[in-house]
Amino acid sequence: MKSLLLLIACFVLPIVVFSQDKRLFIEGTISAAWNSTDVKNESKLGLGFGFGYSFNYEYGRRFGFDIKFRYHKACWHGQDYETTDLNHLGNNYTGPLVDYKNELGYTINNFANDAREYGIEFAVHLNRLREERGIDPYIFGGLSLVKNQAKGDLIHYVGLVTIYNYDNFDLNKENHKFVLDGTYESPLEGSQYGSRIQLMPGIGVGCIYHFNKVVAIGIEHKTIFTFTDDFDGFVPSGARGEKSNMDIFHYTGVVLRMQMDFKLR
Repeated sequence: MKSLLLLIACFVLPIVVFSQDKRLFIEGTISAAWNSTDVKNESKLGLGFGFGYSFNYEYGRRFGFDIKFRYHKACWHGQDYETTDLNHLGNNYTGPLVDYKNELGYTINNFANDAREYGIEFAVHLNRLREERGIDPYIFGGLSLVKNQAKGDLIHYVGLVTIYNYDNFDLNKENHKFVLDGTYESPLEGSQYGSRIQLMPGIGVGCIYHFNKVVAIGIEHKTIFTFTDDFDGFVPSGARGEKSNMDIFHYTGVVLRMQMDFKLR
């Protein structure tokens, strides 16, 4: 990690120091948050903001660059509509699915992970296309601290506190809407001890249109690699274990950027 940061610093700092044209900016994002995990995705709304500055924007330069701090908050959701067998759990298992294991022998996975991302990013822009047409495509990457905790809707509150008896209804999307109460109250695998703060890399692409030197609007997509298999609170085994060994989450959204030119002479 130290070597990576040193390499980034050696590349970025000379550009920052010698570039004469810099742009401070702030931006806001409204996004759809979705995931690639072992539990079927359900997209939800996300919100974020960022601030930083752009540099190397002198006329005629091939590339421009950004350094940005990003904050993004969303709740990543998943809901399966098929059963997951729990017979592989041993007799000493005492985890969050213990009642489903003992009473039904299976569960139907769901989760909600209310995650907050605090990240530093470096972006590369195509200056000449922006100068000629106002269109500004870019790629970016960085590292983020992600605070998250996966919880499941495992308990049914109707007079008594019970698990969901999935034997009593057909397994389809419409029935789940009426049967589940939508309260994600039970910490899942990997999240039993509260919120986690994990370092995760991310990459993305975007394209914004500059209406003038102050206002730009566009679209952006970012993918974050968790390097864990329990962001969704489910660590599969057996045949399902071959599906994924790393959970990935994404967001795609609209970006509004406000920027201000300044020069160092």
